[in-house]
Amino acid sequence: MPARAARPGWPGWLLLLASLLAGTAAAAVRLDIEGAPAALRDNIRAHVGELPQDDSATGRREQRRILAAARQAAEALGYYHSSLQLEHERRGEDVVQRLRVTPGEQVRIGSVELRLTGAAEHDPVFATVLQELPLRSGQPFNHGDYEAAKQTLQNLALRRGYFDARFSRHEVVVDAAANSADITLEFDSGARYQIGEVSFSATPFEPALLEKMVPFARGDAYDAEAIVSLNRNLLESQYFRVVRVRPLPDRAERQEVPVDVVLEPAIPNRVGVGLGYSTDIGPRTQLNWQRHWVNRHGHSAGAQLELSEPRQTVESQYRIPLASPIDDVLEFQFGVQDEAFQDADSQRYTFSIQRLQRLPSGWRRTISVRWDYSDFRIGDVRDKTLLVLPGLSFTRTSSSGGVDPRKGDRLLFGIEATDPLLGSDIELQRLRAGARWLYTVAERHRLLLRLDAGALATTDFDQVPPGLRFFAGGDQSIRGFAYNSVGPRNADGDVMGGRYLFTASAEYAWEFRPRWRLALFVDGGNAMNSFGDAPKVGTGFGLHWISPVGPIRLDLAWGVSEDDVPFRLHFSMGPQL
Repeated sequence: MPARAARPGWPGWLLLLASLLAGTAAAAVRLDIEGAPAALRDNIRAHVGELPQDDSATGRREQRRILAAARQAAEALGYYHSSLQLEHERRGEDVVQRLRVTPGEQVRIGSVELRLTGAAEHDPVFATVLQELPLRSGQPFNHGDYEAAKQTLQNLALRRGYFDARFSRHEVVVDAAANSADITLEFDSGARYQIGEVSFSATPFEPALLEKMVPFARGDAYDAEAIVSLNRNLLESQYFRVVRVRPLPDRAERQEVPVDVVLEPAIPNRVGVGLGYSTDIGPRTQLNWQRHWVNRHGHSAGAQLELSEPRQTVESQYRIPLASPIDDVLEFQFGVQDEAFQDADSQRYTFSIQRLQRLPSGWRRTISVRWDYSDFRIGDVRDKTLLVLPGLSFTRTSSSGGVDPRKGDRLLFGIEATDPLLGSDIELQRLRAGARWLYTVAERHRLLLRLDAGALATTDFDQVPPGLRFFAGGDQSIRGFAYNSVGPRNADGDVMGGRYLFTASAEYAWEFRPRWRLALFVDGGNAMNSFGDAPKVGTGFGLHWISPVGPIRLDLAWGVSEDDVPFRLHFSMGPQL
């Protein structure tokens, strides 16, 4: 019986596989470019593209392709006199294609003739864009800039409703001997189209409600920004879970562009549960219910419950859209609050009617009347007070966006006043102002500034409930002092709250690694009955983490204005503006 050859074991198979792979591995081929400026070098690589990783890399056809692509890349940047030499060498198993470039003198733009005809000739937006095109006599000629200028005009025409626009002439005449390139662009915009009829898909809402969210009228000059605004308004209304707004220039009649809107209503009810913590009030639980739409008129409703050890709050709202569900709403609000802080506790019942408006300037205006009944104790004073408070406030928030904006500001101004003639127990006027400014002064370095001020005038301060008096101290006030612990005190040392408030803060933060910051801060101010009261000052440092849902802050602060310097740990979360 013939002997059988022994089969290789696992080590033998691995050695055999390794030898086969080594024998068939393709050599690495790369391109080295010498003598070219960075922009030209990058453009050559983009034009040449991927090199074949086999023996064809050194063939004549590939050599000619590389040289032709490099020549095209050079001329695209105005290098019409460049000299190119290509050679290759082997380094072990690798192949290096070495391209030596002598750029030569760069062609520059000679004359530039930009001519606009059609209705856009009188469009100020087009006039501004023409002035900003990157085509200037004497600058290096770049085919990319030339093509970008053409694309800019075409895109602008589409955004502004010039759907028949075209270039009647576009050319570049290059005189390589004179190192100049003469540019001619003649753009005929044609007529500007208008916005036509807006058609909505079937919804449970009245057509009149949908029309209130259309920020333009039929016959207005077409502008893509107006279409975007319509889309944004429909989404912000929270009536719909799907919004698709489509202008249809191909179906235009008499140069009117119809607009088709497809809508799918949102699920009417939404319930949310939240957990939070801050050193001001400790752990808290929030329950939120929102009814996005109650009826075909677009009314909406909501309710919130917040529970923490010192504060329990229930609030409900009912909203009726007026001129716009986004920019003009009438809101009825009812709330009950039981609160105990420092040396005060109160049971508060409120009912308010307010008109919420977003003005064209970006400010939000609130005109309100609030019925406010409080049964309270503060220090050694116990009382019950009914107030009917007409009010007016303005707020504005500007931000670069996101949970961690680079810059922004928030401004607030408000006034409330009442008199026994309105059914109130006392006469009272209350002013409040606040501001936040956020700056990124350099990469990874930011500055946050904060100001809060208030003033209260009344015929009987003892009857003013704690919720309308001014206090300072806490995470969002003067760090280093407990929440609402700063203010005038009675003979027993109880914090009674003040007639005036002024606090300020400056905070510097350094991002030492992505999403982590170290902060240094100083806070100061007071709640007082006299402007002669000395300010309280707190200073310290903190560690801030920018979580996916917003900043989480841990601050260590010392009340350095006090003889016996207090120390407090402050933990808070939420937006800085």
